[in-house]
Amino acid sequence: MNINKYFFFIIFLFSLFSNSYATRSFIIDSDLGIDDAIAILYLLNRQDIDVKAITIAGDGVAHCKPALRNALGLVQLAQKADIPIACGRERPLSGNHHFNKQILQESDTLAGAAKFLPQMDNNFSSLSAVDLLSKTLEKSSLPIDILAIGPLTNIAEVILKNHDLKKKIRMIYIMGGAVNVPGNISLVDSTLNNHSAEWNMYLDPVAADIVFRSNIPLTLVPLDVTNQVPVDEDIFQELSKLSHLSTGGFLFQLMEYNFAEIRAHHWYFWD
Repeated sequence: MNINKYFFFIIFLFSLFSNSYATRSFIIDSDLGIDDAIAILYLLNRQDIDVKAITIAGDGVAHCKPALRNALGLVQLAQKADIPIACGRERPLSGNHHFNKQILQESDTLAGAAKFLPQMDNNFSSLSAVDLLSKTLEKSSLPIDILAIGPLTNIAEVILKNHDLKKKIRMIYIMGGAVNVPGNISLVDSTLNNHSAEWNMYLDPVAADIVFRSNIPLTLVPLDVTNQVPVDEDIFQELSKLSHLSTGGFLFQLMEYNFAEIRAHHWYFWD
């Protein structure tokens, strides 16, 4: 097993059951793909992270309604059902980049594993994602971190509508971009002749430009980094040892339903 990948996974497992002390506040802005679900559960199970809200980029890898339902299932699974969740606009700020129907359907159902989540249908926030982001930042007495693991549409809209809220953001951690490695557009959709871009940036490049020019502190995690943490059969076998637990059980089922991708070495811990 690659030592970097092994270290990452040990930290991941530790986070599910650790009792840390210093607490940091986060907003998760996600498009609720399969890897997003893993990232969200990772944060929800950390004792040193206080997730204030989850906002969904509606122009990402899943449709709003199933993405909301899956997010509600995740917070219920983690016993944090009081976290507000809202979805944003379903088109980018400019252009019409989008995933194909097959990918959207796969993410809507988490490749079939969504049926193992608790079913919560009537707990959505009445706010839009932009309003929920703004409200959460406004009422916080201290700056908040944002984990951005989808297109940056929601965050860009907040910046455009209220420049003063920028000072309420301590750091935005962005999964996106490909700096010194090829992109992943054509790997997911062979009809697109693009070998340089990464999907989160590609879906709404105007929003990405707004965020990168905002002067908000940013930490970028591009494909250069995520290419080093593949999900493989060793990790699948380690996770099987936690299948008797609620969170571990769902993660095992999620990976089991995607085992063909794992065996083909197509899946990474992107988000």
